Order: sequence, then C-alpha cells, then structure tokens
Amino acid sequence: MNSPLADPKPLGLAPDREDWRTRIALAICFGLTAVFASSGGLGLAATAALGGVITLRPRWLMRMLPSLPPVYWIWAAALLWCVLSLTWSPYSKLDQAWKLVLLPPVFLSFVASSWQTLSRRSTYLSTAVIFASLAMLSFFTLEGLTHGVITESFERLEAQGQVLDPHHLRNLTYRTLSRGATIALILAGPACLILIRTTRQWALYVALVIGACVITAGSFDNEANIVALFVALTLSGLGYWKPRWALALFLASFGLYLILSPLIMHIALQGFDTSVREALPPSWAWRLEIWQFTLDKIAQSPWIGQGLDAARTFHDVGQVQDFTAELMPLHAHNAALHIWMETGFVGAALFTLALWASAYTLFKAKLSVDLSASLSWVIGLWLVCIVLGYGVWQEWHHGALAMGILACFSLRSSRA
Repeated sequence: MNSPLADPKPLGLAPDREDWRTRIALAICFGLTAVFASSGGLGLAATAALGGVITLRPRWLMRMLPSLPPVYWIWAAALLWCVLSLTWSPYSKLDQAWKLVLLPPVFLSFVASSWQTLSRRSTYLSTAVIFASLAMLSFFTLEGLTHGVITESFERLEAQGQVLDPHHLRNLTYRTLSRGATIALILAGPACLILIRTTRQWALYVALVIGACVITAGSFDNEANIVALFVALTLSGLGYWKPRWALALFLASFGLYLILSPLIMHIALQGFDTSVREALPPSWAWRLEIWQFTLDKIAQSPWIGQGLDAARTFHDVGQVQDFTAELMPLHAHNAALHIWMETGFVGAALFTLALWASAYTLFKAKLSVDLSASLSWVIGLWLVCIVLGYGVWQEWHHGALAMGILACFSLRSSRA
C-alpha cells in the first residue's frame, strides 16, 4: 500500500498539481550535485538553493505556512536562537547568520514543492537520482583506487606553479575528496533501493554500489565516512525491519545524546589516559583534544553559549602526540558539543526538542518500508558525519541532506 506521506496532510502541505519547473530543477540540481561533489561539495548549497528558487511558488507557500505542524516552528526557533546568539559572540561577521536564516527555508521549499508536484509519479526523480549517484560513485571509486590522481592534478594547477609539500598536497586532495565522498554516500542509499524496486538483477547492481561505497568511504583518510557508512547500512536495515520505529527511535536517541553530550563526553574522555591517546591514530587523538577544549569552553558559558561562530575566534594550540595542532580548527568536530559551545543549554534544548518532535512526526506518519529505509540511510549517515567530522553550520552538507531527502521521495509510493 502507499505511504501515508503520499497524502500531504501529515506534513501540513497543501496538495498541488505537477509543475514543469520541478522537472527542470531536478535535472539541473542532481546534475550539478554530481559535478560539485568532485570539488568537495562547495557549490552544493547554491545548487539546492537554486532548486528552491526555480520551484518557488509564492501563492502555494502562503497557503502552506498556516498549516505547518509545530515541528517546523520548533526548528525555526532553534535556528533563530543561533542567529540571536551572534549578539554576544566575539565573531562579528554576519555571513553565517544570513546563511542560517535564508538557506534552510529555501532548501525546505525545494523539498516540499518537489514532494507535491511529483506525488503521482517518480520515474523522473528516480532517473535523476540513479544518474547522479552512479556518476559520483564511479568518480570516487576511481579516485580511491588511484589515490586521488585526478584531484591532485587539479590541486597542482591551482597552486599556479608553486612547489607544494607532498604531505600538504595529499591533505588538500583527501580533504576535498572526503567531503565529496560524503555526498556520494548520502545518495547511494536511495539509489540502491531504487535499483531493488526497478531492476530484475538488483542483487548484482546493489552489490556493485555497496562495493563502491566501501571503497569511497575507506579511501581518503576520513574515518567518519567509514563509521557513517556502517551506521547507514545498519539503520537502513532496521528501517526495513521496523519501518515505523527505526528512524524515530534513532532521532529520539540522538536528541537525548545532544542534551546530555557534555556529561557523556566528559565521562568518556576520562577513559582515555595518556598511554591510550598515544596509541590512537593521530586524527582521533586530535579529536580527543578538540573535544576536551570544547568542554572547557562550554563550562565558561553553559547557559547561553559563546555565541554563533565563536569557534572561529579561538586560536589555542596544544600538543597532540608528537605534533602541535589547533585545539579548535574552525569547529568542534562534534555537532552536539559545538551546539552547546556556541548556543548553550538553551540552544541544545531547542535542537533536542526539534529532534524529538521530528521523531514523533515520523512515527505518526507510518512510513512505508522503502521510504523508511532510505530516509534512515540518509539522515543516519549525515548525523554521524556531523558528529565526527564536519562543522554543524556548514551549508554544503545541509544542501547534501536536502538532496538526499529529495532522493528518498522517489520511493514514497512503495510497499508498506
């Protein structure tokens, strides 16, 4: 049977007819996603925003807003608190505040509009998802097997003849590739489920896609992608087994971790004495020092935090194993701790409430099997990546999340 989400009422969205603009937006945005992934995803926020602009219909938007359920307004309140915290932040630039105000609503508009206008058929969306996913996985598999030879050549060209240290060049190359790999992994889950639904030899194709995912996740010195892939596979399987419970429980559990993260991380860090830290891979030893420094900053202002983007003003350095490193390299490499550090208990409580409200909304929506499995893959993988690797406010992976959720909609008419 069809997912109840095919009826827009659970999400508070008014039904509408199909729109040619959505097809154009999907073709452009999924095509550009495949292109920008190869450059580390830096153009992905603009791509998702472009989709929102192309599909924007003001009259439909005005009809939709009054019927939005509370979960959306809770997320809005959390983001507005982040923006308000800029007033006491030592960082004075407004660029991040503008991004948080403007981009999430535009991303949501693109996702919601696409849901409505493609509610009767999803062949076009499925084709776009498969094309983008296979293109990205092919590229990153090739780069993984050749140690990033293509991207490295572009980094050399960008250096304009300067002689780069080999270690620095590899770091630049792998940093770009690991971020793009995250985007490819996000779309791989929905692509697999589309193949299962639409092809007879799906077992072979899915095995090839998963194999490409393993190479992509494990090739660029980014352990977060490896952990995220494992979580995505596990959570997606649980989404098949318990479609109503899996994603809802995961989001609720993550919300609990968020609100308790300073206590949890403080206890966890006590278990890593000097000998253990010295035995860890350098990147993980560095993470431990970053997290301890973040906890110290949280303790300085636990209620309202240091303010939005305050992390950009911290330039402390410390000894990590046998090298010296920044203790706050732009962000805390842990979304929960970063939210606490910059927005305090108030911000953490609002985001926790938003996660719990999202969990409740998804539970009440009674997701279909395929939609549950695909959303579990996308959201689970994204959350793990921002907990272990990326800055929570970075707009490129917000755009990747929007494109991933949009890809899941091609599965909305699947079996329950």
